[in-house]
Amino acid sequence: MSETVDDPIMAGPRYGNQEWDPTPLLNEPIPRAVAEALQRWVQRGTPCGGFLMAVLRNDLKEAVGRADRENNKALLGIVQAASWKIPGSAWGSEKKVNDWIDGHALLKRYEGATT
Repeated sequence: MSETVDDPIMAGPRYGNQEWDPTPLLNEPIPRAVAEALQRWVQRGTPCGGFLMAVLRNDLKEAVGRADRENNKALLGIVQAASWKIPGSAWGSEKKVNDWIDGHALLKRYEGATT
């Protein structure tokens, strides 16, 4: 059984008090590298490359400008995967993205202090 965190600040990156299951994301028809980057983003708050960070910030102009050919063709599927498969608190605006990064940084410090 996975450990839960009762503090709401610490709970955010863990998608509430539940562990996030990345399996459905890895089964999406999007480039595997993108699915794996999104998995690291959700689970550890690891920033992605410029294209995917623009997608996460919901910045279409920036995402299209940064997309390579493969990601340009897959953009609709990537956005759909983000919409349906990752927590809403992990993407959708610059504030949400920054809060997700900050939440994971706090979680890492908290876990480091308790070990």
